[in-house]
Amino acid sequence: MKDTLTNIRERGEFVVNIVSASLANEMAKTGEHVAPEIDEFDYVGLTPVSSEMVSVPRVKESPVSMECELVQVIPLGDDHLVIGKVLRFHIQDDLYDKGRIDTIKLAPIGRLAGTYSPVESMFTLPNEHLESYLRPPVDKDRE
Repeated sequence: MKDTLTNIRERGEFVVNIVSASLANEMAKTGEHVAPEIDEFDYVGLTPVSSEMVSVPRVKESPVSMECELVQVIPLGDDHLVIGKVLRFHIQDDLYDKGRIDTIKLAPIGRLAGTYSPVESMFTLPNEHLESYLRPPVDKDRE
């Protein structure tokens, strides 16, 4: 079991740091299995910053962070779903516009079954022209 889940269970709190395209390699490195005594912030080259509502640090470089308290951990086969209550949001000023996060500027990265994908198009639903937004996925590593 990764240290992350152990720490969440022991502390009852955690921080979700949204990953933008500029942080993708660092994010992937945080998923590596390293010894518990290794400081993952140092290992990855990111900066810890104190949170306001929870005792665990957040990632300074992350454009959006959510401080959370643990609600429930649900086992799902060999994995777990962690559910938390968001206590505080931290959003870079340039991403916040009229009460919303500008997701185009954010340029988030998604993880899909062990691979990663940039969020490249945004749309609202329902949408009569949905087919114009959707296209078959391309695996850039296999082209």
